[in-house]
Amino acid sequence: MQLAAGALRGWVAAAGLALLTVLAVFNFSLLTGASGIVKALLLIPVPLVAVAGHLVARRIRRTDPERFARLTEVDVERD
Repeated sequence: MQLAAGALRGWVAAAGLALLTVLAVFNFSLLTGASGIVKALLLIPVPLVAVAGHLVARRIRRTDPERFARLTEVDVERD
């Protein structure tokens, strides 16, 4: 049951992030006050960086699973 709850939490988080991304993109000129070419120049890097991040994460997961597992750890005691 614990695995199912974790998977459901992941799907809910992904759906929430997708919804927020769509809302931000459709209301980008309202959020930034920018329009036209400035808006495009600000938006174009977003999917490129997302794809690059995904590819880097896949490579780390394949080549160094231990390092990949540490990506989600938080050490609150560290300075």
